[in-house]
Amino acid sequence: AADYADMTGAGALTNQAKLTAAVANLAEALKVDLSKKIAAVDKTDKAALRTLADEIDAINDVITEDLELDPSKKVDTTVVTKALQTIRDKELAAVMATINALPVNITEADKAAVEAARAAYDAFVEDWTEYNAFGDNDYNAAAKVTNFRTLALAEATLGLNNNPEENAKAYVQDLSIKAR
Repeated sequence: AADYADMTGAGALTNQAKLTAAVANLAEALKVDLSKKIAAVDKTDKAALRTLADEIDAINDVITEDLELDPSKKVDTTVVTKALQTIRDKELAAVMATINALPVNITEADKAAVEAARAAYDAFVEDWTEYNAFGDNDYNAAAKVTNFRTLALAEATLGLNNNPEENAKAYVQDLSIKAR
């Protein structure tokens, strides 16, 4: 009974203060560790950046949810987010360049180029639709490929895409781009 009284009396406040300080120190140590990783990561290595982004998300969840600290104590994601956005933008430009390289008058000789453009498009859309760094849920990878209609028409010319829904989306996308 005396032990319980000690835990609920003045000593409890001292222990709570020590615990609060220890939690704050832990959060700061986690931030310092991640800051070092952010500084050291290769800003062109998508896999390493994504791994680090996931780690930052997990630590930020621990800081705000488990440790119940102020959100201002979270690890800054700006450097990793910008690096991932740069990679995403470069990949988008490469996909669009691949599609733009298709000739205007498609022939059977262009089949491999059309298939390569489709593979690049599909890989980009799948990769960036499924990955949402730091809650970026609004990124529509398919809509970012503004020249998709060119690919859809090339595929239709060769009979490679018999998907009317996708062709309709390409047509609507083309109309919305022209309307801007």
